[in-house]
Amino acid sequence: MKNKLYLLLTLAVTFVLAIAVRDDFIRFLLGFEVLLTLALLADRWALKQSVTARLRLPEEIGVKDTPFAVEVGLENAGLLPAPEVRVEVWCTDEYTGRTEGLSGAAMLDSRGQATLRFTLDCAHCGRLSFRLGRVQVWDHLGVFAAKCRTAGGVQQVSVLPPVPGGGETLSGGQAWQSGEGEGLSRRPGDDPGDTYDIREFREGDAVRRIHWKLSAKTDELMVRDFGRPMERTTLVLLDLRAEERPDRAAWDRFLERVAQVSAGLLAGGFAHEVIWYQPEGAGRCAMSVSNERELQWMLCPLVGASTYKGDEIGEEEQDTTEQDRAVIRIGLTGEARRTGGAER
Repeated sequence: MKNKLYLLLTLAVTFVLAIAVRDDFIRFLLGFEVLLTLALLADRWALKQSVTARLRLPEEIGVKDTPFAVEVGLENAGLLPAPEVRVEVWCTDEYTGRTEGLSGAAMLDSRGQATLRFTLDCAHCGRLSFRLGRVQVWDHLGVFAAKCRTAGGVQQVSVLPPVPGGGETLSGGQAWQSGEGEGLSRRPGDDPGDTYDIREFREGDAVRRIHWKLSAKTDELMVRDFGRPMERTTLVLLDLRAEERPDRAAWDRFLERVAQVSAGLLAGGFAHEVIWYQPEGAGRCAMSVSNERELQWMLCPLVGASTYKGDEIGEEEQDTTEQDRAVIRIGLTGEARRTGGAER
């Protein structure tokens, strides 16, 4: 901006002098300044047509208190090098609605590329939205700037709570499956310590389940299935009712508790279904969890969920009446209550 003001002021002064004083040198100087201004404007136009900025998120999932990256890819398709490209990235916390800006600058060679990388460390769980703000390229004297073409739109990162390595593994997994601590009738393979089956490795399987000796013999990764094949025997019911929206610390504790309970069920060898209700959005939300990857997939929409007022917990109440269906209810306080579907 300063360089532009200096140039315009110089042009104005030279123009006045050229009118007031009949001097060939001043007229020459005025002509040179006009041509320089036109050349810089043409330079700016050419760079504007050549430079493109694209927003990139290497990962769509982050973890609380763990750094993650936001990248802006810059490309110059023209023959002229771009001496300076200034980039703004806007980050919006969807829980609070607060927006903060990130900024950086880079140079681009002729037909060159560059990447601006911003590293963030989110102190809370939730969903962050990113979009490109103003992206400008400057001419070679830094006088005029023009907006560049942008791509990438709005992209989101779901910041999840840390998933416990083993969660709360309760004895034999039976405490999660009972109403008041009384286990359901035990069948062969109910004990998660038993190896129920051995199968080929699938994406999402825990590394600790790999049968290394058998894998070495077969030259393929083989994993143990502990307990019976995971069935949808447990329902985790999330109660998001609240008179007032919880603060960030309370919301973090709730999400961490859900992750803890879900990881504990998986560590005990039990698949489960997590259900919550969004009256003003998707309505009944149900996610099946049978491995660690699906646990992450379940947490992604949950971190962006909203609390609501009301006496009804939603349609998922019907699922708690199924026979032999254990139910774990988790409220916003983080308290988990276990009941048995057969007893209701």
